[in-house]
Amino acid sequence: MGLGMVYRRGLVFLALFLFSSIGSADELLLKNGSRLVGTLVSASQSELVFDTPFAGEITITQGNIDVIVTDQGVTLMMEDGSIYRDKQIVSRDEELLIISDNQLPLTVDVVDIQLVNPEPWMLGEGYKWFGQLNTV
Repeated sequence: MGLGMVYRRGLVFLALFLFSSIGSADELLLKNGSRLVGTLVSASQSELVFDTPFAGEITITQGNIDVIVTDQGVTLMMEDGSIYRDKQIVSRDEELLIISDNQLPLTVDVVDIQLVNPEPWMLGEGYKWFGQLNTV
């Protein structure tokens, strides 16, 4: 393991430590220095939906996000089809640390994530019904 990797993992663990003492809420640190506290609703490779108590649900472009820390468990759908359920995450730059109560933390590249908190039908649980109904 190179010195750069050790440094990056150290930053991720430091971020996890710092944010673990802040109440029970998810947190976003934006590249412009702003800090949002609320709930991570969903995320794709291009944008993230975050629910805040003061502005409701807002959509943020991934390029504006510096750090994501979740307090509540999220579901991750990976590009290779694997699913991680009820995991806490800490994301910084291009790496994501997946944390579980009874397992060692797992580090993955952010580009390997297809969706965060996908709808149940996307996971093969039920169906998404849509269309139009016309009556005469």
